[in-house]
Amino acid sequence: MSLNVHEVFVVDSAGVTTIERKERPPTVRLWDENWNFITEVRSGWRIDSPETIVLPWSDPAAKWLWDTTRVKSLVHLVVDYPGGRRKSGWMVRCELVDGSPVAFLRAEFNEWSRNW
Repeated sequence: MSLNVHEVFVVDSAGVTTIERKERPPTVRLWDENWNFITEVRSGWRIDSPETIVLPWSDPAAKWLWDTTRVKSLVHLVVDYPGGRRKSGWMVRCELVDGSPVAFLRAEFNEWSRNW
């Protein structure tokens, strides 16, 4: 089995267990300007738009990003793909959007390094 897949055990309504192979999702992490680890982004990131994260305002990472942007500090995004590939970049835009009834934060990153 390849390192970029993992096995998922699925039990159907008749009690029959099968094994499905799923591709591992990338690991997405935020770092501050001194490369201190802040948090792993578990939702709000899409593989088809890797330079953008969208977080609900209730997420502590959203509030950290907003506060960090207001003091003009650098924020790094690192995406580790299965198989050892990596993309990284720094935040270039951060906006708070009032998407009534739920506010959310959209942060965009500029890709600067790719290890394919």
